[in-house]
Amino acid sequence: MSKIPSTQGLLFLVGWAAMAGVVLVLIFAASYAQPTLDNQESGSGQDMKITRINQFPANPGSGDELYELISSFLPLIRGSDGCIDAQLLRGVDNSDKIVVIEVWRDQEAHRASAKNMPPGTFEKAMALMSGPPSGGYYH
Repeated sequence: MSKIPSTQGLLFLVGWAAMAGVVLVLIFAASYAQPTLDNQESGSGQDMKITRINQFPANPGSGDELYELISSFLPLIRGSDGCIDAQLLRGVDNSDKIVVIEVWRDQEAHRASAKNMPPGTFEKAMALMSGPPSGGYYH
């Protein structure tokens, strides 16, 4: 069995996400958020980086608009204290499925980052979604 290069593997996983939804998110989180050696040595789960995975279900046909809106405030997320990385992804076979994967120093840093969002941001996003966003923390 040959190993899939990381770029091809990521594209495969993103494509599968459109069909498998939450199952893929859990698999991707497990492989993406492996603790680093520094985190393993600390012995404390509170010292570990965490990964936040958020799913945003767009109203049918609103995926492009929701993707652009989320994309517009991604620099605010990345510039927040404690943010290590943030990626915006969309379903290959269903562009109305949008996922944001964020890596943070800790949960508190992620929660504090909400203050960086301009007023009305969440209301604009909710108007484009078919339901509430879902998400969780992983490590």
